[in-house]
Amino acid sequence: MIVFKTFFKILKKYKLVIAIYAGIFFLVMVLTGGSDNGVESTFNGESIDFTVINRDGSYMGDAIREYLSQGNNFKEKKDDIKSLRNDLYYRDIYYVLIVPEGYEKSVEAGKPMELTNMKVKASAMGYYMDIKVDRFVSTVNNYIAAGEDLQSAVDDAMNIMDNETEVSMMTDNKVKKNPDYYTYYTVGSYVLVSVVIGCVAPILMVFGKKDIRKRITCSSISYKSYNLQLAAGTLITCMAIWAVFNLLSWILYNGGMSAVEFALHMLNTLCFVIVAMGMAFITGSLVSNKMIIDGITNVLGLGMAFLGGAFVPLSILGDGIKKAAKFIPVYWYITGTEKISGVENTADIDIHGIAVDMGVQILYAAAIFALAMVMIKKFRVKES
Repeated sequence: MIVFKTFFKILKKYKLVIAIYAGIFFLVMVLTGGSDNGVESTFNGESIDFTVINRDGSYMGDAIREYLSQGNNFKEKKDDIKSLRNDLYYRDIYYVLIVPEGYEKSVEAGKPMELTNMKVKASAMGYYMDIKVDRFVSTVNNYIAAGEDLQSAVDDAMNIMDNETEVSMMTDNKVKKNPDYYTYYTVGSYVLVSVVIGCVAPILMVFGKKDIRKRITCSSISYKSYNLQLAAGTLITCMAIWAVFNLLSWILYNGGMSAVEFALHMLNTLCFVIVAMGMAFITGSLVSNKMIIDGITNVLGLGMAFLGGAFVPLSILGDGIKKAAKFIPVYWYITGTEKISGVENTADIDIHGIAVDMGVQILYAAAIFALAMVMIKKFRVKES
């Protein structure tokens, strides 16, 4: 059992790797744990800092300023173009409206002068303020054209604009609200891949070195015994990671999910850990540099997590990305997690769909192991 014991002696050197990824995982959980997976029912506009330069000194200019101040933040500024441009550049204000001299008289005459403005370049807030100004001025002009005096027209326009449209978000009562532990299992896919590859691949790399293999060939250990001990060490390590991951979820969310849900999550994560074990096997067997393994670990862990829906919900990903995501195992793990999480009645669990998701993961694992065996055989033949 010398190979088996040596496997775990080397594993002890990678305690820091486990600690780092565990720390990242819990940090992400803290940052996302308070997020609400439900849908907001109200819309709140953003307050915009602006100023109005009323060169006309008129009632109409003051009315425009008063209207724009509803829901926004008016700032008194001097009528100095250079200073105003500096304020815009440093984002002290986002919009400047200039009311020219004689503007009120032109409005009363039915031939309103053009208002000028300055705004932060390519700023959506500036264009939004343009729309508000145009709406208010157009409404006032319409009332004047209908025969009202300026003050009555402004008052009526204010009353209309005060009636804000109530915005409510459309919801589907059939949409399932994901529970807290859903985030644990989805984000956990990144941790499982990273920890399994980060711990197992470097050990397999050490045993795969040419000098080590030559010593084993010359020793009394049979090739079969060597492979069995190496496989046992890999399997025990991966199963330990899987068990700790699920044990923590049971401790953190005890009472939040049913026994059936927990059992299905355990099966789903088991399938995914087997996939990660295959990735660790092919990486550790073919790569001979620890730094390259670290790079592969980060690329696989983060890349699959983002594309597969671990960090960004599948529901907001584009159709093209979803189609591409189906070619990576994380996608099937995440869809399985979605089907398992938050089902109130056990009878409503989509067993067939979950079985398909798990089955695809196992097929991925089998394909990865098969590919690894072929590549390793060719590599060994070429090396010899």
